[in-house]
Amino acid sequence: MLSPILLVIALAIALTSPGSIFFSQWRVGKRGKLFRVLKFRTMTMNADQQHHRVMADQSIHCLHKREDDPRITVIGKWLRRYSLDELPQLINVLRGEMSLVGPRPWALYDAVRLSADMQLRLNALPGMTGAWQVSGRSTQLDLETVSQQDLDYLHNWSFRGDIQILLRTLPKVLSGFGAF
Repeated sequence: MLSPILLVIALAIALTSPGSIFFSQWRVGKRGKLFRVLKFRTMTMNADQQHHRVMADQSIHCLHKREDDPRITVIGKWLRRYSLDELPQLINVLRGEMSLVGPRPWALYDAVRLSADMQLRLNALPGMTGAWQVSGRSTQLDLETVSQQDLDYLHNWSFRGDIQILLRTLPKVLSGFGAF
C-alpha cells in the first residue's frame, strides 16, 4: 500500500539532491544492542562529518537536533515535517530491531550522555513512535526529560496505551506538530 508514496519520496530525493536515497545510522536498540536504523535521507551527503561542528553550541543536556540545521535539504524539511523520512523504519520493525511503539532509538552521541538512571530505557525495544512523539516531539529537546518520559511509558506500558499512542501519532504527523 505504501509503495507509491515510497516511490514518489525516493524520486523527489534523487531528483533534488545528489547521493543515496537512504540514510542509515547506528542506533542503540534493545539491551544496548547496536543496529542500523533506516531512513530516507533528509540531509546533504556526508552530513555526519559536520555533526559536531553544527551542534557545538548546544547544551550538553539537549538532544542533538536543530530547527535551523544547515545540512537539511529542501525536500528533507518537508519529509521531516510529516515524518515521511521514517517510513523505511518499517524494515527495522520487520527485522525485529524496532517496534511500532516504544522509546525512540538513541543515536550513539545521545545514548552516551544518558545518566545511569536513564540508561534503563535502553533495555526496551525501541519504537517508530512513542510518548515523546505524541506529546513533545521537537518542542521538547532536554535529554533527561525525554528519557524520563520513555521510562514512564515503560513503567506504565499496556497494549491499550500503545494503541492510544498509535492513534495520537497520525494527527500529530499530519499536522506537522513540533517537527523539524
